[in-house]
Formats: sequence, structure tokens, C-alpha cells
Amino acid sequence: MSTAPKPRARPAPAPSNFNVRQVTNAQASWRAQAGKEGAFELQLILDHGAAEHILPMHAAELKAVLQLLGESARTMFDSERGLLLFSDLKLG
Repeated sequence: MSTAPKPRARPAPAPSNFNVRQVTNAQASWRAQAGKEGAFELQLILDHGAAEHILPMHAAELKAVLQLLGESARTMFDSERGLLLFSDLKLG
């Protein structure tokens, strides 16, 4: 009898059709809530208004994201994973 290990099954490939759109405008806002602390939000306008997405954020997160938006040559948003993708950032 052979005791050679059986080949492992390969995991299924990740889907290649991500829903990624270009961020063409962004608007930061602060919303007051009665009896609660206010909340910051970043509204992303995607592909010149074809879609939009609102991201709730803490003040420090919002400051960092706004800085990256200003420094990025182009920003994309993956709505399935909730990721902002910044391109052509100068390092250092």
C-alpha cells in the first residue's frame, strides 16, 4: 500500500468581476443626532453620479482619507468590499 499524501484540493478562485468605480467627487459632512454624539460621513460620488456611497467615519479617519483623496491622482471604490483604492501616491 502506498502512503503517499493525497493532493490537496485547490480553493475556488475569487470572483474576478468586482464592482469598482472611479471616485469623481467627495463631500464630507457632520450630522448632529438628538441625544447622541454627532457623526462624520464621507459621501462618494462615483463615475460622475452613476452611483454614490456613504461611508461613516471617525474624525481621525476622515482627516486621513481626505488627505489621501487630495494626494491621489485617481481614486477607485470597490463597493462589494468597501475599499477605497488610491493611485499614484508619492511615497516619502
